[in-house]
Amino acid sequence: MSPALTGATKAATDVPAFAEFPKEEFEARYWRLRIEMERHGLAAIIATSEPNFRYLSGAHNQRWPNVLRPHAVLLPLVDEPTLIQPGTDNWGLTSVTWIRDLRGFGGNRIQDGYGAHIVAMIAEIVAEKGIRRGRIGIERGWQMRAGLSIDDFQELERRLAPITLVDSAPIWWDVRMIKSPLKIDCIREAGRITSAAYRDVRRDVALGMTEKQVEQMMCASSMKHGAERPTYTPVNIHAGHWPKEGHIVFGFSTYRRLENDMVIDMDGGCTYKGYWSDFSRTFAVGKPPELARTAYRVAQESIEAGLAAVRPGRPITDVYQAMVKAFNASNTAAKVSETGMSESGINGHGLGLAATERPYVNGQDQTIMSKELYFTIDPIFTVEGNAMMLGEEMLVVTDDGYELLSERADLELPILF
Repeated sequence: MSPALTGATKAATDVPAFAEFPKEEFEARYWRLRIEMERHGLAAIIATSEPNFRYLSGAHNQRWPNVLRPHAVLLPLVDEPTLIQPGTDNWGLTSVTWIRDLRGFGGNRIQDGYGAHIVAMIAEIVAEKGIRRGRIGIERGWQMRAGLSIDDFQELERRLAPITLVDSAPIWWDVRMIKSPLKIDCIREAGRITSAAYRDVRRDVALGMTEKQVEQMMCASSMKHGAERPTYTPVNIHAGHWPKEGHIVFGFSTYRRLENDMVIDMDGGCTYKGYWSDFSRTFAVGKPPELARTAYRVAQESIEAGLAAVRPGRPITDVYQAMVKAFNASNTAAKVSETGMSESGINGHGLGLAATERPYVNGQDQTIMSKELYFTIDPIFTVEGNAMMLGEEMLVVTDDGYELLSERADLELPILF
């Protein structure tokens, strides 16, 4: 067996006190990546985005929104990984990561930017590893973003020549799609936290609250129940999915106030050790329009059909087709939507260290469902032309079906008071 397939890295001389996962988890990650690297003819892979950096290192911080401070991990086909970031960010890092080759750079971040310094250090380490030619993978393709400016990326290409920087997206999506039992435990905990936060919102929401106040309540409750951080938590309050409700801003909470006979749409999640939960809930107060009740029921019937279609060994398109069949049957009688469910849209999706990952639940993704595949079921359709009904659950595929990782929504529209 070639060195690339051993899965071994140099043993750490000490155990990090606050490591997110045991060393064996990271060795398994390196092993899987190296199998794919060898298959794609890569001498190394560079992770510069937050999810991939954390996947390789187990390290994270709150500096990622500050694009002034780039980070990277270099994983060679052979030899140990190297973590590269601004020098002060490495302080205390041995207490959270199993990587022991830590490199920090300095430089004048105002005049020439840290990007120039991380590029120089990456090129230096690649040469140090003895990589002189061939291909190195970096996030440049489908739904990936490299954590470098365009100028810095081009400078890295120039410095590494004749080595070619090629797209690593197919490798990352394949490797990150199947979750280990330890990752599923984190996702299960994130689902528990989000379910508890939704229960708190149901109990504490009151007339007169704004969308932003409800969102803040959701975020605070998530943190109270143990979230690492809230993630995507928009709230829309409206009169029941009527076409003239132009105030609805999808994905964003406003200062619209909750009044009697209104509906609350929420999409919520959090992270636990970096792994995301994501599922939506819809509630109502007073006497919402019958259209809202009917559309909600149609969404839940579609979800039930999708859940029943989850089977290991079957393509994920089965889930989509089951939801479409149930939706069409219900919609024929109820007539809540003219558009139906999109074949190429996202009626459910994978997630993990990022909000959306492979696979996608639609009529085109042919991913085979297998044990430990984690995704959401999220039938998307518009009501009377322009308003969206939210209904979403998250699950993991098991040996003989699925385990629901979200607390199942009510099958009829919940009326809170």
